Amino acid sequence: MDRHLTVAVFVVHQGKTLLHWHKKHSMWLPVGGHVDPNESPCEAAIREAKEESGLDVELYRHIPSVAPEHKQVRMLIAPSYIQNEVIAPDHEHVDCIFYARASTFELNPLEGEVTNIGWYSLEETEAMDLEPDVREYVREVLALLA
Repeated sequence: MDRHLTVAVFVVHQGKTLLHWHKKHSMWLPVGGHVDPNESPCEAAIREAKEESGLDVELYRHIPSVAPEHKQVRMLIAPSYIQNEVIAPDHEHVDCIFYARASTFELNPLEGEVTNIGWYSLEETEAMDLEPDVREYVREVLALLA
């Protein structure tokens, strides 16, 4: 079994969430991708959001941090969810689902990263053909952060 650690980032700004059309999978998805070697899921989420949208994002801390940080310990933001997704019979993704805020609507993805990306309201996403899990994440992130 080939299993990869990945991230998905549901970004919100002024009552809208960011989605893009994934050409390879032919579906609407949040920004995201694979976690690189020596990279935490938090770092990957911030990097992938920047590469695919041009946005600097602030990850949402689902559960407030109660542990003190010190020289050898740095608290990471936990994903809102972790899901295991079968991509092919011999390939899976362990996907860390993050929620995040952006401070602007201005999109500027790196060339070649994504071509069809935009901001969508809850009403617009309800009319889109979204996978059931993506639809539920969109509903929750907009309820929490919009």
